[in-house]
Amino acid sequence: MIKITCLRKSICLGIHDEDMQRSLPAWIFMPIHGNNHWSLAIIQIHNDVAMLAHLDSFRGPHDQEAIFHVLRTVLCLTMPIDSDLVQTEIMNVEQQQDGHSCGKHELQMLAGAAKKE
Repeated sequence: MIKITCLRKSICLGIHDEDMQRSLPAWIFMPIHGNNHWSLAIIQIHNDVAMLAHLDSFRGPHDQEAIFHVLRTVLCLTMPIDSDLVQTEIMNVEQQQDGHSCGKHELQMLAGAAKKE
C-alpha cells in the first residue's frame, strides 16, 4: 500500500488566499514510501496549472498511475486547479542495481538536478 500525505489541513484551507498562493513554493518534492521502496513525486505549480512528475529508480513496486491519480485529486480538492490542466510525466531516471538503495538513489538524483540548475 502506498501512502501519500497531503499538506496539513490548516494550510490547505488557506490556499485560496492570494497572499498564501504567492508564498507557495514553485516546486513541491514529495517522497513516497510503499512496498518497502522509496520514490519521489515532484509537483510544479504555476498559476492554475500543475505538472506532476514521478521519479522511480526501481520500477515495479509503485503504481505510477495510482500516484498521479491521488496527487491530482488532492491538488484539485485543495487548490483552484482544474483536473484537465494537471499534466503528468514519468521521468526516465537511472535505475538502481540493487534492491535496497532507493532512498539514497533518489537523493543523489535530486542533488545532481540541483547542480545543473
